[in-house]
Amino acid sequence: MLKLQKTQALESAIKATEAAKSQAKQLEEANSGNLAGTDGAWKQDLETARAQYVNVITELNAAKQELQKIRQDCDASLQAKVTAFKQAAEAEDAAKANAERVTELSKEISAVQESIGQVKLASLEAQQEQAKIFAEKDVLRQSYKATLEESTKKLLSLKKEFRSRTFWKS
Repeated sequence: MLKLQKTQALESAIKATEAAKSQAKQLEEANSGNLAGTDGAWKQDLETARAQYVNVITELNAAKQELQKIRQDCDASLQAKVTAFKQAAEAEDAAKANAERVTELSKEISAVQESIGQVKLASLEAQQEQAKIFAEKDVLRQSYKATLEESTKKLLSLKKEFRSRTFWKS
């Protein structure tokens, strides 16, 4: 909005300058034939036109400076916008890279958790197998113990029988 007003002010100053130039030319042309009789009025009109011309030129220069300032502000704003877009793009790239890294880490964590689960399962199976082996050994030990006791009883019985036979024979 401000830019539009300043541009319009510049255009107005340019038009006023052109009008002052045109008026000065007209006065010169009109008074070039009447120099002898109206020398004082002509000079007065010329001075007025020159003063208007100087005022218009001053306004035009001020408008040009203002326009230059607007251009500089616009350039600075554009540069800030470009910088902001670059930063936004960099932030977006960083966010994508971080998201990819999160995905990779999540996969690694899942793989480690799966490995832990497999190790726990293998450990549980090994414990169950060990318990089964211990149970089988215990059964075998009990069986061997019973067999040993039975064999010991038989041996004692045979010894008694042998002693009694040898005792009777002698």
